[in-house]
Amino acid sequence: ILSKKQRAAYHASKVHHELHVSHTSAWYKVGGFIARKPLPVIALVVVLLAGLSYPLTDLRLGLPTDEYAASDTTQKKAYDILSRGFGEGFNGPLIVLAEGIKSPTSQEVEQTKLALLSGQLALPPAAQQLAGQGTKDPDSAARMLASYSKAQQIAAQLATQPGVARAIPASVTSSGSEALIQVIPTSGPSDEATVDLIKNLRNDSTVLRDSDVRLSVTGTTAIQTDIDQKMLEALPPYLGITVGLSFLILMVAFRSILVPLKATVGFILSVGAMFGALVMTFQWGAFGLFEPTPIISFLPIIGLGILFGLAMDYEFFMNSSIRESYTHSKNAKQSVKDGFSLGAKVVTAAAIIMVSVFGGFMFSSDDIIKQVGFGLAFGILVDAFLVRMLMGPAILSLLGHKAWYMPRWLGKIIPRISIEGKE
Repeated sequence: ILSKKQRAAYHASKVHHELHVSHTSAWYKVGGFIARKPLPVIALVVVLLAGLSYPLTDLRLGLPTDEYAASDTTQKKAYDILSRGFGEGFNGPLIVLAEGIKSPTSQEVEQTKLALLSGQLALPPAAQQLAGQGTKDPDSAARMLASYSKAQQIAAQLATQPGVARAIPASVTSSGSEALIQVIPTSGPSDEATVDLIKNLRNDSTVLRDSDVRLSVTGTTAIQTDIDQKMLEALPPYLGITVGLSFLILMVAFRSILVPLKATVGFILSVGAMFGALVMTFQWGAFGLFEPTPIISFLPIIGLGILFGLAMDYEFFMNSSIRESYTHSKNAKQSVKDGFSLGAKVVTAAAIIMVSVFGGFMFSSDDIIKQVGFGLAFGILVDAFLVRMLMGPAILSLLGHKAWYMPRWLGKIIPRISIEGKE
């Protein structure tokens, strides 16, 4: 009759044989170190990933403009010439729609008509075009020019706003109640000051004093700002749904509460490190590898999706080996050693392949491809080797038998699925 300790040793040796675990392999020794020193391993990984995630607080989304093109390209040269001659804002003008303008009175129209006919009215190019449209109808031309004069008054008020270099009426409707005004910012299309100006023009009711005129802002720069904002707003629900579904799937697969929780926390750390590294390398221009540029606005959505899929693959590879060993031996620490020695090989091979694939994107001349490649290569590197192969097994070793705990009432509800094909 064997004692409890002897039976555990017998089952462990049987598992070694069934799983073909080698006690002398480097992977087994690494797994043994993780099982013996779980707290230092967890602390080291968490501190490192938290530090890498810090730059994420300065994340700024956008699309690369000609400002960030290579210095020897015609796009960059043209951008610089326009900036020197007219200011950076000329590369990304805003179009402001003013609605609710009071129609000119009959007296104002008559005065404009007399000035027009007598040649006393000095017309800017836009007004000359309006006057030309009404050459056969002086009354119509005078009414449009009177409306243009009111649009000029609105443009003059806009020009006094902080961040506005100049404001020029571009067109007015035949009724005179709407006008398009071109606003040239003092800052470039990708600058935070331009974003603040757009918000100010849209939301600040004091921009036009004592007026019921409503302002709407459009143009390429404003549209890109709106896209960036929508992308940021979509991230929390997108991340929440993705993580929530993965939690349920992992809970069913491993019949545990803490294992999916561990996987979720690890994924969030990986995401933070990935975008922190992107901000540091591309947005800040650290290490001198790339010219400073905003992070591509759609990269968070793409990066989260791809990294999540690969991270869950690595989680299944590693946890299934550990779970299989634990199912047979019921020895938590030994299952970490055995499972790690088997799962680490698969995770390492898979991660190296994907890092090589995405790393190759960094040699592209396109900034978008470079950011996608760097972000995913770095995120996979961190997730596979720090989160799945170090922090994950260390947490399982620290938790021991509790890692595989499932409340009895919950265990009766969720379906029983064996990821190894047998129990």
